Amino acid sequence: MTAATLGGWRFRPGAPLTVLAGMALVVLLGLGFWQLQRLSWKTALIREMEAGLAAPPLELAAAPADEGALAYRRARVRGVLRGELSFAFGLRREQGRPGYKLITPLELDGGVYLLVDRGWFPDTTPPDRLPARFRTQAPARLEGVLVPLAPFRPASFTPSPDQAARRLYALDRASLQGWLGISLLPVLLMAEQSEPEDLLGVARVELRLPENPHLGYAITWFGLAGALGVFYVLMGLRRGEAAS
Repeated sequence: MTAATLGGWRFRPGAPLTVLAGMALVVLLGLGFWQLQRLSWKTALIREMEAGLAAPPLELAAAPADEGALAYRRARVRGVLRGELSFAFGLRREQGRPGYKLITPLELDGGVYLLVDRGWFPDTTPPDRLPARFRTQAPARLEGVLVPLAPFRPASFTPSPDQAARRLYALDRASLQGWLGISLLPVLLMAEQSEPEDLLGVARVELRLPENPHLGYAITWFGLAGALGVFYVLMGLRRGEAAS
């Protein structure tokens, strides 16, 4: 639309403004509908987490029949902690001190493994200098929360792993299975309690329900699209008045 008459007003936005406004409108509306999709996905995720955490704890001693039913469940597991396969994960600070999470595969019946977050340890004590109970095999009973490994996969800015120092910054199931030579379940146990009691470091489960601000984001993008439409109309009327 380059020129038209609206009532007694002459509407003349011009081709360049029409093209730019149209392109911007498509982008803004696309972002708004994308946020609505994110809203739906996040709402479903929160409901899944709430339902899982409210369910009775799972009892695990072997690979479950349905791996998809493990995520966001409380669990009591029994197996052998393979301390010789432990590695440091991430960079975390506790009370101002740098450290890491100690991750140890737990061998279940049948030869499948479950990764266990054994808590925080200071950088001054790397995995190969921890007491023997953390570096050797140990039968254990553990209780905690199961979370999927998928959110821990490497992203664009994830530091490269230092396998020689057994220090990783991401938990990718396929890569870990190749590196450790074991078959892993697709979840991580964030351990809260152990039996014997001295098998964990500073155990602090930090599973929180995610925030869900996507409705507000969608309203913002749709509001900007509406404001763009008003601006376009006003500019068209202003140019039409100037040309008359």
